[in-house]
Amino acid sequence: MKTLFINVLLVLSTNAFAQIITKDTVKQDTKQISIYTKKTNTAIKIDGNLSESDWEEAPAISNFIQVEPNQGEKPKFKTIVKILYDKQNLYIGAICLDSLGRKGVRVQDFRRDFDYYQNDLFGIALDTYNNKRNATAFQTNPYSAQRDLQVFDDNVYDVDWDALWQTRSVINENGWSCEIAIPWKTLRYPKNVKDTISWGINFVRVARRENETTAYPGFPRSFDTYRMNYAVELKGIEPPKSNTNIQINPYLISQIDRNTQNGNPSESEYKTKFGGEIKWSPNAQSTLDLTFNTDFAQADADRQVNNLSRFSVFFPERRQFFLENAGLFTAGNQNIYIPFFSRKIGLDDFGNPIPIDAGARFTQKTNSYSLGAIYVHQQETERAQASSNSVLLFKKNYGKQNNLGFLVTNKYSETNGVINSFSNSSATITGFNRITDNLNIDFSISGTKTNGENKDDGYAANTSLNYTSNDMGLVWNTGLISEKYNPQLGFVSRNDFFKNYLDVYLNKRKLSWFPKFIRSWEPGVSFDFYQNRNDFKLQEGYIGIYPIFFQFNNGSKIVGTYQLNWQTLTENFSPLGIEIQAGNYKYQAVNFNYRSDQSSKLSITADFTYGGFYNGKNTTYVAGIRYAPIPYFATTLSYEQNEIVGLGIDKQDLTTRLVTPNIRLALNPRLQLNVFYQYNTVDNRSRWNSRLSWEYKPQSFVYLVFNENKTNDFKQDQTIAKISFLKQF
Repeated sequence: MKTLFINVLLVLSTNAFAQIITKDTVKQDTKQISIYTKKTNTAIKIDGNLSESDWEEAPAISNFIQVEPNQGEKPKFKTIVKILYDKQNLYIGAICLDSLGRKGVRVQDFRRDFDYYQNDLFGIALDTYNNKRNATAFQTNPYSAQRDLQVFDDNVYDVDWDALWQTRSVINENGWSCEIAIPWKTLRYPKNVKDTISWGINFVRVARRENETTAYPGFPRSFDTYRMNYAVELKGIEPPKSNTNIQINPYLISQIDRNTQNGNPSESEYKTKFGGEIKWSPNAQSTLDLTFNTDFAQADADRQVNNLSRFSVFFPERRQFFLENAGLFTAGNQNIYIPFFSRKIGLDDFGNPIPIDAGARFTQKTNSYSLGAIYVHQQETERAQASSNSVLLFKKNYGKQNNLGFLVTNKYSETNGVINSFSNSSATITGFNRITDNLNIDFSISGTKTNGENKDDGYAANTSLNYTSNDMGLVWNTGLISEKYNPQLGFVSRNDFFKNYLDVYLNKRKLSWFPKFIRSWEPGVSFDFYQNRNDFKLQEGYIGIYPIFFQFNNGSKIVGTYQLNWQTLTENFSPLGIEIQAGNYKYQAVNFNYRSDQSSKLSITADFTYGGFYNGKNTTYVAGIRYAPIPYFATTLSYEQNEIVGLGIDKQDLTTRLVTPNIRLALNPRLQLNVFYQYNTVDNRSRWNSRLSWEYKPQSFVYLVFNENKTNDFKQDQTIAKISFLKQF
């Protein structure tokens, strides 16, 4: 009840807070509030050249303005954009001028979903419902790599969404140009299309060698290109009426597994597997995905980490079936609890795969609501019961940028002869309100119930306030989780606590004492405290003060933080095998973090922490170096070392090292080889993962994968070949 009262008080107080904050403004072209496109009756060849006559006749958009570094000023680099369409596609052509031509291009590699801040980039964000809420974004760079994402209310980002579209770029003496073709079937828009309609659209360009971001029509630098209430209206388009869209994506896999125990190899296990996915969109608002004999052999492997905390480590989802439309199923505060976390399906607690028989996902998105449902059945293994896993979400939009949602999950674990069947359910109410352009608040209330021997019946609640402007930022989060809250299809790092988090920082530009190479000074302070839920006694606390926080014009950054830590152990705790006695601990540390210009051919990152750690000392070094002389080749080396001194009951010393080299080779964005290796001295574990991928046609792949996991007495390796084929009807 205390947290519920605080949540209500926070919601009411935002109205008063909204009265005293200032609104960021941006200079926009008031003479042109709409842009128009042209229909083409000739074929457009996607080669990056904009050579067809229809491109010459298409209206040009060139009045971009700066977002970074000097909001509202004229860009250093001119950008010209044109738009066409036909019965199949929406076409966007862009000419990105640069006097240095090829020498001015900054591209690190050919990865899909490349880093937004490290590369030259041109992109668009489409609001196909023209409700100024959500964005579907398509971005590319001078080497034709693709980056796409979905953004909901500029609050939830689905970066792992991969759509079916084409792009090609060309570099010349005047800079670079690109062509983008987006099939109408890839987009979602209202089903009752009558003649021409209007969409919202934003354009953005990053000229990385000057670290300049420009946009049309422009937006405050505290926001991003996905804030669609700053979009211009795109008029004159005639998308086809909603019709049936079917994609069939079968795959065939061959896999060889070998295990070696104490030097004694087992027989090789060879298996083949056939499966696939079917996507059916009966209209432009609804999509049904079906999967059978699902396999994720080509997914990126998890990286090793050395966990010095008392709580579970969060590993991100990497499997494509679960990544698509993942943002739609987001509920709760991702830093406190996650009512639905897809890694709980098809993986055990150690990250080992559990075979999936079949699954289905349905999504429907309209101007007024979003609906999503997932069902997946996984097989029984030696480590896990067979189970049926279900998720349902309904989210209602209201006002300009507000929503209220309801998420339900259920996991039914079947009897396996040893453990009886049981079910675990969760129900979550979640909401988001944008009070002003700069201020938003979200909240969630969740409960779980288990039918069976283990009564995991508990609750959780959370409220977050976020204020961001050109001059400052503030994040306040308060929440709690009860002792028995356990969504078995979700993620909770700890239970039975009350939490308060606050981070406040300034963003100062063009101060008189700034050298020319400094872009901004962003000092701040953060607080993070966990208390017992019942008596509010301190579990752990953190205060971080960072007076040193400088962003430089070339994109590099340096941060210095003074840290105060409090820990209350109610029972002994053993990080990395060193036993620490229960009790109260207070210690201090300092941290320095440096990141060089990540768009350069040679770049580095460095992080150094020195200070107390419970009753001992810990010095942590984390460093990384990347050399990418050309986009076809990039190599990185990261290193982490912990030097622990005088820790625990026995005052032990320990040094840990984790080294990770990585090599990426590419012929083009469609043919790439990625190899990484890790060695961890904590358990003398080494891991290899190499993946050759060839996208021989859009969203159709050939993969060759090799994995090895090795310790002193055990080695496991597997060789995988997989081919998939996508056909759209």
